[in-house]
Amino acid sequence: MVPLFFVALVLGFLVLIKYSLWRDHFSRQFPGMKPGFFNVFGDSASVLMYCVSSNSLPFLYWVMQFLTERTEQFQEQQLFYLWTSYQPHFCFVKAESVKQLLSKGTKALEKNWAYDYLKPLMGTGLVTSSVEKWKPRRKLLTPCFHADVLRGFLPVFNERSRKLVEHLRQETEKEFTNIDIPVTLTALDVVYETMLGTSIGALEKNSAFYITAMNRIVKIWEYVDIIFNLTSGKEEKRQVKVIEDFTKSVIQEKKKQYLSGKKDNEKRKRKAFMDMLLELHFENQELSEEDICEEVNTFVAAPSHRES
Repeated sequence: MVPLFFVALVLGFLVLIKYSLWRDHFSRQFPGMKPGFFNVFGDSASVLMYCVSSNSLPFLYWVMQFLTERTEQFQEQQLFYLWTSYQPHFCFVKAESVKQLLSKGTKALEKNWAYDYLKPLMGTGLVTSSVEKWKPRRKLLTPCFHADVLRGFLPVFNERSRKLVEHLRQETEKEFTNIDIPVTLTALDVVYETMLGTSIGALEKNSAFYITAMNRIVKIWEYVDIIFNLTSGKEEKRQVKVIEDFTKSVIQEKKKQYLSGKKDNEKRKRKAFMDMLLELHFENQELSEEDICEEVNTFVAAPSHRES
């Protein structure tokens, strides 16, 4: 037993050396703060130190504080890397840096393993799909977001913005305000009305289903399936099911309206995202019903995904 434990310990140490050498070599090629050779947490350790310094503020606040300081530090370089353990993440200060990276080939367009945690809700929509599926689908959906289409929804943007301002005005009476939730809920209201032509009043009802259903992507400790299933996994899966059922019910209702030709006055003025998807489904046969469901969930869930 002892020799076996010793062998496992040596092998583990050698693996640590291997990944640490790779990370050290990678870190020398790009701007960023190189972690210590045996720092297995990477930049996550720095964020945790921020949190320890004050327990009264939410975790996301310290993440944003950390990113703001790093952005200011590498303003001239226009990009920098961060490490989550041995996983690198690039942060871009200037849009030109993104263009430069993406122009190098399709490999930069591939999603890393973290996006797998979004698939239970999004399926393989634009955010999570492979390059082979993403390229033609993006080309297909781009006309749905033409400037002329978006201008038709300015009244929705205006109305929801006013409600958010009023909500934040009331929040200013408190000692501390976490604007993440009301801003996200307002974005959900806007997306539902413009994409699906349906009002859900997420801000008024404080309906945080989508926020909770997307939490796993920002909870590093829940990347391990056992931990996820023993903690918030059951509740998150339940809420994903509620969201999927609601999306499917909206799709079925919109299909009935489309096939029966029932369009109210509002629909004559402007087409919601769902109307355009149904045209691609019925008239062009370019999207299946499953494809529609994936894209709807992707665009509706995107506002509650902090990486979006």
